[in-house]
Amino acid sequence: MSIESITLIFLGIAWGAQIFLRSFFIRYIKAYFLCSAAIIFSTTLYWSYFQYDIWDNGGFTKFLLPPHRSIWYFLSYVFVRIIGPWFFSFCAAFFIKKVMEFYNRRFGERFFEAQEPWIVCLAIFLTGYPGFFFYLVLVVFLALILAIIYIVLSRGRAPLYHLWLPGAILAIILKSYFVPQSVL
Repeated sequence: MSIESITLIFLGIAWGAQIFLRSFFIRYIKAYFLCSAAIIFSTTLYWSYFQYDIWDNGGFTKFLLPPHRSIWYFLSYVFVRIIGPWFFSFCAAFFIKKVMEFYNRRFGERFFEAQEPWIVCLAIFLTGYPGFFFYLVLVVFLALILAIIYIVLSRGRAPLYHLWLPGAILAIILKSYFVPQSVL
């Protein structure tokens, strides 16, 4: 099972809970985020172990491991290719969450609902790196379309609450199927 499949499952469950079990979702979004992060990082650690095992049992690749090379070579390789992108998306998710909370608090809670920064944090983390850049552009585009619709219908401010998770799902699907892997 690919990491995109795991993240799509997590996002699908969260989106279903957001729609059908809103009070439950609001209460447990933080725990759900931490659980998803634990599973993603556990998966990356498993892949790191698997990478070590492949190199150890390979022909020339065993010379990339101790005692022929420093363990730091392997650890840097694994961090850059396997763990690092998820760590970076984790940090970016928390940074954007903190920025959202700061500006929402500064302007009298008029931009987002209380749990919305956690939803965005979950979505950014699960879209991964570099997928969260694609996700942010996609969400801005979808928000612009929604805002135009709300302006035309004279309905006031367009709520983005139900846009964050489906936007993340759409971003992962579009990234997985329409962006060549050589670009990423």
